[in-house]
Amino acid sequence: MNTLEGTSYFQGRRTVDDYLNDFRDLISDSGYSDPKTIVVKFRQGLNPSIADTVATMASGRPDDLDPEAWYEAAIRFDQNQAANAAHFAAPQTKTAAAAAPPPAIRNFPPTNRIPTCFAHTTPTPGNPLPMDVDAVMRTLRP
Repeated sequence: MNTLEGTSYFQGRRTVDDYLNDFRDLISDSGYSDPKTIVVKFRQGLNPSIADTVATMASGRPDDLDPEAWYEAAIRFDQNQAANAAHFAAPQTKTAAAAAPPPAIRNFPPTNRIPTCFAHTTPTPGNPLPMDVDAVMRTLRP
């Protein structure tokens, strides 16, 4: 019982499975039977990142009166963290597309060049500007 009053039973670097085995033995030896007290003690000793993840689950959060549900959730999240760490620790293999060098950049001349001078700057009767055409068309309409 004194062990559960201190911090010596905390998970530390142990896996959740090892922590849980020792914790269950301590609960059995201590005589605690109140489920809420057991959950509180378990959460206190659990790795804070796992305890926080279980406590803030959006759905399916274990009840504070259900130690077994807390144990299962903690094991599941510990396994998920281990799988995630193994995934990112594995060497990344290059695919054929990733290993190929990037295509060379080719500079093509621009196709939409603005002329350096306008085709005609002074309108003539045979070569009117667009606004002149609009003005003539307005006068011809009824």
